[in-house]
Amino acid sequence: MTFMKHCIFSAALLIFLLCPPFFAEDTAEQHDAADTSEDASDSAGVTVLPHLYTYIDAPVAEQRIVYTHDDIEKLHVASVPKLIESAGIQTLSYGAYGNQSAPSIRGFTGSTVKVVIDGVCVNSAQNGTFDFTSLNPDDIERIEIVRGGFTEDVSGEGAAGGVVYITTKKQTLGNNFSADISAKTYFSAATPLDTVSAAFGYSGQFGENTFFKTNLKGTFARNAFPFTAYDDSIKYRKNNQVTDGATDSQLTHFFGNGNSWYVGDTTYDGYKHIPGTETSTTPGIQQDYNNRLAAGFSLPAVLNQFKIDGTVSWQSNNQLYDETSESSTHLLNTVSYTGMAQWYGSSGIKQSLGTAVNVSFLDSTNDGTHSLASGYVKETTKLYAGSVFSASIPVALSFSGENIAVVPKLGLRADLQRVTFVLDGYRMSLFPDMNQLYWKDSGYASGNPDLKPEDGWGGEAACSVHDVFMPFSVSVFSNYYFNKIQWQSTGGKWKPVNVASAFYIGCDVNAAVTLFSRVTLKGSWEWLYNRLLAEGSTYGNMIMYTPDNVGAFSATYDGNPVTVTVEVNYVGRRYTDNSNLFYLEPYVLLNAVVSVQAGKYFSPYIRADNILDTDYESVPDYPMPGISLECGVKAKW
Repeated sequence: MTFMKHCIFSAALLIFLLCPPFFAEDTAEQHDAADTSEDASDSAGVTVLPHLYTYIDAPVAEQRIVYTHDDIEKLHVASVPKLIESAGIQTLSYGAYGNQSAPSIRGFTGSTVKVVIDGVCVNSAQNGTFDFTSLNPDDIERIEIVRGGFTEDVSGEGAAGGVVYITTKKQTLGNNFSADISAKTYFSAATPLDTVSAAFGYSGQFGENTFFKTNLKGTFARNAFPFTAYDDSIKYRKNNQVTDGATDSQLTHFFGNGNSWYVGDTTYDGYKHIPGTETSTTPGIQQDYNNRLAAGFSLPAVLNQFKIDGTVSWQSNNQLYDETSESSTHLLNTVSYTGMAQWYGSSGIKQSLGTAVNVSFLDSTNDGTHSLASGYVKETTKLYAGSVFSASIPVALSFSGENIAVVPKLGLRADLQRVTFVLDGYRMSLFPDMNQLYWKDSGYASGNPDLKPEDGWGGEAACSVHDVFMPFSVSVFSNYYFNKIQWQSTGGKWKPVNVASAFYIGCDVNAAVTLFSRVTLKGSWEWLYNRLLAEGSTYGNMIMYTPDNVGAFSATYDGNPVTVTVEVNYVGRRYTDNSNLFYLEPYVLLNAVVSVQAGKYFSPYIRADNILDTDYESVPDYPMPGISLECGVKAKW
């Protein structure tokens, strides 16, 4: 299916969505459980648009880094991985725009870091990852990064390193249009204009309580940046061209007092030249065709005591590879249901019960044809002793195929006048993905159907100091992980095995302050110590690709009409194998962005990345871009 076909499909979806709502209006009076300051009423006094978040169930023990849509707009990032880096999180990236990139939180990545979009976990059942390239940053209302394996909701269950929660924009009052056009250069004489991107969006009302939004984005990136090769010569990245496009359409209808349902579809098409390592002589072609169709409902104040949410979705992730030596196709379809019911009728106790069920169907050249059922059933009890002490007790039953595990957790919290203390402990349990189990035996790789589930325990102690000049938080965490699954090469053949037990201990520090109502300073730092505990030559060694330190600092001047942000990101030394013989050097990235509100509708901006022109690699033998300059303009009317 081509990108044009996806556009036609989205247009057809729009026509279908404009049909009369199939939910009847419920005008019975209900009492909101939270703020409704943005309510709009008709002439009869019936509330037709309550605040989007009628009831917000604040987590007890989770520590979250939050970026709102306003924060994202000030950064003018071209991709979500860039936004995650700004939060002080390491990303494992295989090149410039459109190449594979995944966050690494507290030394964990892949399927151990869950990605949740609008309440549904979107990690692939085939390889455990998620393609962040398919997300348009302009369509994100809120992104929340939770470090650690303590989660209270069912959608993020199964995380060991953390969860990335993404909420897309739902609705706005009135009719609104937006556009964002940009161009980037890597200062190459051969290709002075490297990347161009254009995004267009519309959000508006159909009647008093029905809202529709749609977004379209396209990017062409040559990715022909200069880099320092292994022999210290300057070369240009070749055969790395990416052409992609994404659409996102959604209809939301409110009925009664805060109740709502939505139907939406998201597509992504990418045609990518994937050159491999810097010494590769056989570049390949990767084609991605992704589609996510979802429908859900939210009943935030049932009988003034319950909040009920549910979402059913179909995700289609299709990848086609065409290389000189061989070609392959990977067609993955997943049908999911995620539902949660929360009871908040008492001031001393709150309870929730949720389930997430996924059925995946895989037809892969390398894995064969398989189906896999997986999911969670999770109950969380929260206890409150006045306004100071609280406890959260989540217990989940997780399953994948024939594997099953009980995952208990406990979180304690104390809210004092200026300090909040958090203490939590949890079990971690992760099942093998389809690639690890089913990869067909060949001359260079083989799956392992005898893999044991990964298992372990973790804990965290944190304190947050607020109502002071510079609010800050400090968190000390530790994980013990055994039966860790890792691909290893033996005799030139790769195979996933349960390599070892592993021990992690670390510390997170975050601080932020706003000065003179204009200048905001933010800083974060993570120190991580980890060791493999398997007998043999790797005993006591650090785990590959995990840095000892990761940090970020940013300063934002939010004036009128000028906004300026300067940010610094640091990633420490990372070993490239578990033998700890070779490592990647630490690196520092300096970025800056300036935007100007030019009149009522337009906002031109300039963003410079890697201003110091640092030569670095996030993954061995995959060079990353040096200095670049992006110029663009956003328009809203």
